Amino acid sequence: MCDGENDNDGVPDEIDNCLLTFNPEQVDADIDGIGDACDQEITATQEEEEALDAILVYPNPARNFIVAKIDAQMEIKKVTLRKINGKKIQVMKTFADTEIRFLLQEVENGMYLLQFETEDGTSLFKKVMIIQ
Repeated sequence: MCDGENDNDGVPDEIDNCLLTFNPEQVDADIDGIGDACDQEITATQEEEEALDAILVYPNPARNFIVAKIDAQMEIKKVTLRKINGKKIQVMKTFADTEIRFLLQEVENGMYLLQFETEDGTSLFKKVMIIQ
């Protein structure tokens, strides 16, 4: 049953800062929008850093649209705009495109993640701020 409350912590998914982990207090010590219960400092490898450098995201902060420009050498199969808590907002399949534009008219203000999924299953993330 889908009741809009995946982790049974009493906080509706729309505002839960850690969507799949029980955290009724919603503690977020570093105020990054991700609850401490699922907030991990992730250190990218040198290879991941180089891959992230090959992806340009602009404007950031964004208002009406956001563009992800991907180096033609990268094998990105899709790009997903997610709320900071992981909830999927929009998905764009990349095919041979090196520039992807997300329209943001229906997207609320806040911090979001762009998830770049490669052909080998690796995911890379860039944070974006949306201000309407």
